[in-house]
Amino acid sequence: MVRRIVALWLLVTGSAVAGPFKETLARRERDDIIAAIQAALPPVDQAAAKKCTDLMNEYNKDPDGKRDQLPVIARCYRAAGSLGASIIAWQQVERGNAKPADQATAMRELAATYEAAGYFDKAASYLEKLASAGASTSFRLEHVVVKDADDLRLRALCIWRQLGDEDGARRDTSYFNHLGRKTFDAEAACATLRPIAMPAKR
Repeated sequence: MVRRIVALWLLVTGSAVAGPFKETLARRERDDIIAAIQAALPPVDQAAAKKCTDLMNEYNKDPDGKRDQLPVIARCYRAAGSLGASIIAWQQVERGNAKPADQATAMRELAATYEAAGYFDKAASYLEKLASAGASTSFRLEHVVVKDADDLRLRALCIWRQLGDEDGARRDTSYFNHLGRKTFDAEAACATLRPIAMPAKR
């Protein structure tokens, strides 16, 4: 009986560690990578961030008249190292009454900022969303051309596979299957593209 329980435990834990894809990271390895990424982030430049906040305060006095200032504010916060504030500003651009081109820029910046902060699931979601922005899908931004849409979607796919997210991987693999005449080899495509990786040592 004890041997049977141990065998069952090994079966369950072994499959959990292996993950659904060859690239899927074990939870501990993934957590270690994210912790290292976040530890390597430079500290917030408080003086620079204050200037960004001053810009935000000016914007808040007349949001409709100064909506073009939001991307400037978002970039200001990112340059100051305040990723959270940058994300909030870019989200306002994406969701607000902004030009389609600015909304597309916001999605690209949100994907990059979330990835820089180690929030890979959110990054992959924005990569997908941007890849779909100029396509005939349920989500569309008129007159926006995303020339690197397939590259963005591939990056999202490889993130999903590293995270072991079967739904996300299936969604993007299906897209690539529809593009070609033969079955898309996601494992081969993600063999060298591993967005979730230990940061390089300085």
